[in-house]
Parts: sequence; structure tokens; C-alpha cells
Amino acid sequence: MKQLSLHRYLVSVVIISLLFAGGCTSYRPESAVVEDETAPAGRVLPTKASDQMLVQAQQALSGGDSQSAIAFAERGLRIDRRNSELYMVLAKAYTNMDDLNRAAQFAEQAVRFASPGSDVEQASRDYLSFLKKRR
Repeated sequence: MKQLSLHRYLVSVVIISLLFAGGCTSYRPESAVVEDETAPAGRVLPTKASDQMLVQAQQALSGGDSQSAIAFAERGLRIDRRNSELYMVLAKAYTNMDDLNRAAQFAEQAVRFASPGSDVEQASRDYLSFLKKRR
């Protein structure tokens, strides 16, 4: 029961930080589901492990630890290779490390895998535009 409460707390912290960081008014975490490619269209499966990796990656990034953020995000992508939020963590971590080419590659992946019209897609496009101006 305590583990569930901790998980809810961490998810709440991530959502609130994304709301403030992205300036959006509504948010649906895209990492909460992943398409099951072997199932009929529209069926989704929960990916709790990738959510956990996303939370840890974002915490590391917020704490200024880009290397750990990269490690967590890469682990999360091994679980859910279509998680656009994990790609954005990588883009921001590589930006912090002044590797703008690699950051842009990951931002492009975030745009590619974000749900069309979502807040995550718009934030990814905005970040990609920002990176292209800096290069």
C-alpha cells in the first residue's frame, strides 16, 4: 500500500512539474500506455517500468545529473521505445552537455513518437526549433 502511495506521489510530482515547465493547461501522460503491436488496433498495455524510469530520469535531470538522466532514459526506452517523453529527457540532457546535434536527434524522435496534437508533441516541436536556432 505504501509503495502505491509513493508511486502516486511521484507521478503527481512529475505531472505538476511538466505542467509548470510546459505551460500547458491539460496533460495526459503518454508514457502511461504503449501500443501492443501484436494486438488489434487501439489496444494498449500499461508500461509501469518505463514510467518509473521516466520519473527517475526527470529527477536526475532536475538535479543537474545529465549522465544519470541519460542512463535512466535509455533504460526506459529499452522497455518502451516509443516513449516521446523519454526522448525529450535525452534531448535536454544532451543540451546540458553541449551536444546539440545529438540533442536535436532525440528531440526529432520525441516529435516522431508523440501523439499528434498533444501537448508533448508541441513541446517537442518547440524544443527542436530552439535547438536548431542554437546550432
